[in-house]
Amino acid sequence: MRKIFFWFIFLIFCYPSKKDEKPKIRVVSLVPAVTEIIFALNCEKYLVGNTIYCDYPEEAKKVYKVGDLINPSIERIVSLKPTIVFLTYPLQKNIDEKLRALKVNTFVSAPKSLKEMFEEIIKIGEFFNEKERAIRLVDSLKEELAKIKKIKKKKRVYIEINDTPPITIGKNSFLNDLLAYLGLENIFGDKEYEYPVVKHEEIILRNPDYIITFHPQGKVKGVISRLGYEKVNAVRYGKIIDSLNPDYFLRNSPRIIIGAKILAKIFENEK
Repeated sequence: MRKIFFWFIFLIFCYPSKKDEKPKIRVVSLVPAVTEIIFALNCEKYLVGNTIYCDYPEEAKKVYKVGDLINPSIERIVSLKPTIVFLTYPLQKNIDEKLRALKVNTFVSAPKSLKEMFEEIIKIGEFFNEKERAIRLVDSLKEELAKIKKIKKKKRVYIEINDTPPITIGKNSFLNDLLAYLGLENIFGDKEYEYPVVKHEEIILRNPDYIITFHPQGKVKGVISRLGYEKVNAVRYGKIIDSLNPDYFLRNSPRIIIGAKILAKIFENEK
């Protein structure tokens, strides 16, 4: 009888009730860069949904898809009962508003610099109770970044994300900060918007030394055939680059270090 009483007391006070159990972390990522960070932190077991553009690493392709970046399915997201949904501004602001109205927790990812990216990695790590792992990841990224040789002679660069109309990067973009870190000058670094729409006349007038395109229509032949571009230094001296993987430069994830190394290699022997 005493044994039965002992086990009864043990079950009441020592066995955790369902109310005491911590809710399981369930994450939906609508941001390819955040998806990459989650995998880099080895926290992918918590990832229950992402977008069709979340394609790195390879395992990210196997995660349940809730749609694209602009119009993901709210119904699919909610059905996954996420603890939190990672999204980005301004692209997904309306998605954020809809989710908040449904009492779904969200995390807005919008780093504008390398420093902010490092800070965000740690915040994401904290969410998964992996702050120490996140700090180690950030330290390793900073170490790799510090090894990259800065470009001695500043070159003026035009980055093209779209051609009709021309869309580039402005002062408040992540890539602008990376260019500045390496010693390159973004010819539209005075523009306030993250991704400003510009005119071809402006590009010609600002006369970049290099043109780097990140879209399928930005091939060398197409660029040099544009009216008035024969006056641009990048065209005159054959400094048009159209073969880089945009994911290394437009995603603020750990792979940005690869992008930084590629750019440094391109410009290391330039006079």
